[in-house]
Amino acid sequence: MKAFYISLLIITGFGMSLKSETHNHIACLKVLEIKNKDLEPILDSIIRHEQQCVYYTPKIVFSIHFQKINDSIKNVQIGAIGSIVTEFDLDKSCFEFKGHLFLIKGNHDAIFKNTNRTKLVSYYIETEDIIFAYEDDTYSFWIYHYVGGNFFLEEMYDTYCKSLTPFQDG
Repeated sequence: MKAFYISLLIITGFGMSLKSETHNHIACLKVLEIKNKDLEPILDSIIRHEQQCVYYTPKIVFSIHFQKINDSIKNVQIGAIGSIVTEFDLDKSCFEFKGHLFLIKGNHDAIFKNTNRTKLVSYYIETEDIIFAYEDDTYSFWIYHYVGGNFFLEEMYDTYCKSLTPFQDG
C-alpha cells in the first residue's frame, strides 16, 4: 500500500510538471455579412451534421479558410474548431450564423462583404512546461471549390463524429 502512495506522489508530481497556464486575450475582429447566399444552405447542413456528433455544443466555433488555387478557383475549407478559441491569427474576420461564431481567414471578397461593425472575441493561449504537438482532427471538415460564384463539394472528413445519419450536402 505504501508503494501505491509513493507511485501516486510520483505520478502527481509529474502531472504537475505538465500543468498548463491559460492566458486570456481579447481580439477585435471585423464583422462580415454573407454576400453569396448560396453559402447559407451549406452552413445549415454543416451545423445540422455537427449537432448529431457527440462532441457538439451550442458554443462550438467554426472556421472558414479561403485559399486561391488559380485565377478562377478558390479552395474553401470549413470546419468546427471547438468551443474555445485558442491562438489564432489576428488578421481574421468573423460573422455569426445560427448562433455560431465563424472565424474567416483569407480573401473572402466574392462571398462576404465588410460591415462597419466589430466584435470582441475572447481567445486563450496555453503555455506548458512540455509541449505536445498534434493535429486536432476531432471535428468534421469540408473542402469546397468556389468556381464562378458556385460551391462544389470536393471532400468531407469525419473522423470522430458518431452521427445518426450520413452527411448530405445542401
